Amino acid sequence: MSKRLYIGNLCSTTTKAALTEAFQRDGRQVSTVELVMSREIGHSRGFGFVEMVSDTDGDAAMKALDGSVIDGRALKGQVAEERKSRFGGLVSG
Repeated sequence: MSKRLYIGNLCSTTTKAALTEAFQRDGRQVSTVELVMSREIGHSRGFGFVEMVSDTDGDAAMKALDGSVIDGRALKGQVAEERKSRFGGLVSG
């Protein structure tokens, strides 16, 4: 089973490649990396998501990288929560 991680406190210049490289160290396998970008100016909003191939890789990555520094910023990581619907509770009829 895969594990999706929320990664915060990213520098605006951090790239997907740099984040992927950091999370792949020590043989860990990354499925996807997503940086959240501002619609208005196209710059990173300072957070993103990394999906690891397995729970074991996800746990190892969090242990190794939470608080580590990339591009001058200390990463803040946690397991990503399911996104809740913005429109919940609408009843038709």
